[in-house]
Order: sequence, then structure tokens, then C-alpha cells
Amino acid sequence: AVRDALKDFVPREGVDLSHPYFSRPVACSMLIEEVEAIWKPIADNDDWSVFHTKLKAIDEMREAYGLG
Repeated sequence: AVRDALKDFVPREGVDLSHPYFSRPVACSMLIEEVEAIWKPIADNDDWSVFHTKLKAIDEMREAYGLG
């Protein structure tokens, strides 16, 4: 039923379905638990590496969707 419902679907112009972002097992998100996990190393050790990793994932998602 889902396949039938999506058979006429056309992606929005600019979306690059061949982008590696769409091969990820999990989409980029920003749940409160993730925000807390990003903030903790910053607050505890001034470690911004998790934050920068998340920014990279967001940039990849933006690029894949043709937004940037």
C-alpha cells in the first residue's frame, strides 16, 4: 500500500537523492537527548568536537536537500 501511495512521488527540485546523506542508516535529528549529549563535553571539558560533528551532519543534510 505504501509503495502504491508513493509511486507518483517526485522529489522537490534541488534534492540530490544520490547524495551520501541518503545512504545513512539514521537521518540527522536534534532531539533533546542529543542536545544534552552535545552540551555535556562542552560544559565539562570545553570539548567542542561533538558539536562540530553535529554541525557537519547538519551541513551534509542541508546539501543533500539542496538548501545550501
